[in-house]
Amino acid sequence: MGDETLAEKAAQFAQELHDTISGVLPGDFQIVSVAFDKRYVVRPDGGSVREQRVPLYVGGKRLADFGVQIYLGLDSSGTFLKAWKSKLAVHSVLDRTPLIRQEFDAQMTTSPTAHWHVHADRGALSHLLARAHEVRPR
Repeated sequence: MGDETLAEKAAQFAQELHDTISGVLPGDFQIVSVAFDKRYVVRPDGGSVREQRVPLYVGGKRLADFGVQIYLGLDSSGTFLKAWKSKLAVHSVLDRTPLIRQEFDAQMTTSPTAHWHVHADRGALSHLLARAHEVRPR
């Protein structure tokens, strides 16, 4: 990573994440790096939190969105990027509550520093799974 600044490293990471996601998912989105409290957050571009998501399609129909926020700083050596917090979530287009989410916080002093939440008790997840099964090639 050489002598790049935190801003440059975060921007490079954002571009690599964009290239990875856009290589496997269709849709119009851009992953950006945004200054945040002397650090940077890498996330989809957008004016509101709801717009800061990657669209997820099943059979050409948008059924869900993928939200990703990775908060970056430098490690203790000041050389390498360090994720100090991250949030990943899949949201149905039917409601606002996430279907699945993952959270990581390096500053947690108790376990767990990372955990998953699966909200499988709602009709929105059943709708998504049923639609995906319906269009699956046989």
